[in-house]
Amino acid sequence: MDTRRLLLGALALTAGVATCPDAARRLRADAPPPTADAALAEATAFTGRGTPITLRIEAPTAGASLRQGEHRVQGSVTFGGESPSPEVGLVLAIDMSSSAFVVIEPTCGDPNRDGLTGTVLDCELRAALRVVDEAAAVGSVGSIGVVAFQEYGKSIDVGPSAGVQRMTTPTADLDQNGYPDVVDTLTGLRLIVYGPTDHYVGGTAFNPDLSTSISRRQLSVGEWRGGTNYAAGATAACAALAAVPHAQKRVLLASDGRANQGNLASAVPCALPTQFYTFATPNRAAFGVYQGCRGSSERPGAFGTLQQLADRTGGRCQEVAHETDLTDLLPRFVVPELRALTVSVDGGPPVPATPSAPLPWESSGTLMFEAPVALAGGDHTLCATATAFEDGAETVVQQCITVTADRPPLVDAGPDL
Repeated sequence: MDTRRLLLGALALTAGVATCPDAARRLRADAPPPTADAALAEATAFTGRGTPITLRIEAPTAGASLRQGEHRVQGSVTFGGESPSPEVGLVLAIDMSSSAFVVIEPTCGDPNRDGLTGTVLDCELRAALRVVDEAAAVGSVGSIGVVAFQEYGKSIDVGPSAGVQRMTTPTADLDQNGYPDVVDTLTGLRLIVYGPTDHYVGGTAFNPDLSTSISRRQLSVGEWRGGTNYAAGATAACAALAAVPHAQKRVLLASDGRANQGNLASAVPCALPTQFYTFATPNRAAFGVYQGCRGSSERPGAFGTLQQLADRTGGRCQEVAHETDLTDLLPRFVVPELRALTVSVDGGPPVPATPSAPLPWESSGTLMFEAPVALAGGDHTLCATATAFEDGAETVVQQCITVTADRPPLVDAGPDL
């Protein structure tokens, strides 16, 4: 049996996805099993970011001899894999102002292991780690970096080499500890205070002894005053992305506060075109009022707002109802959105396929589908088509096979006597 079909079936079962067993039994009854060397009918297209989208027709197999009558076409769509040309350089900008250490949502856990469970920072990091997972899976992100900001902003080291490595690949594991280096960086972000609480450092897993061999200023995000400075975070992100060659540069920045210092107009746009996608989280526990994308009437955005940061860079701002929503929202800016799956016979009208998860679907991995077709006697061309959207652009993938309905339909002889 085709080992890839077995693998896809295992993936679907692992994810808790129905694979339509009744339909599968019908197909096995109506068509001969594929030979071991039967070629899997698949086609791959690449989005503008370089994300591979692979469409497969699993059954019936190309060239199959079928009975006339009703059949079901089964297949799968996979987002992700190796990309010949990753087009995206990505920076995760993490708000580490004083309000980020307010405990607000215990379900966010303690990903940075600082002993504070469910802080705003924990929710940010949980979402950022999910982005790293998706970036590694989809293959379109060529470089990734981490910036931390409060009153100051700085790139945080994402590699074990000497000095501060601003960017790395999503899968690089140069310290060979079994985790991507950027994951080590994110889980190492915490508050480090020196002396009379006068220095604040974005902690890094790669240079733990910040007080001796490595300059504190080299790794510091600045003196600890707990402010929020969008301009500082934006400037650091621009500097990190200036060093990578990718055609698309983007920043994901979430904040629960309002800027109380900085000059946003002088920070963005970056020297090289860079889109900022910003997320306004509530943290009402710290402020008692939701700042939103445009700030609030009680706290006007004299130093710039998240909406202005997005508008000035061609991105967009999204208001988030709850900090936990970030885990689902941020990865959507890494993977495409699958909006349509159809099957057609001999160039006729497309029939919507039934997917194993609701559309639109935004995730790396594999989605199964099936659709009914009716075949009269003769040769037929069966085509499956997947339509994805990303950054306002459409990517269409189509795979077709030819089958022959050269056997009479099954006749129901009635109940057994």
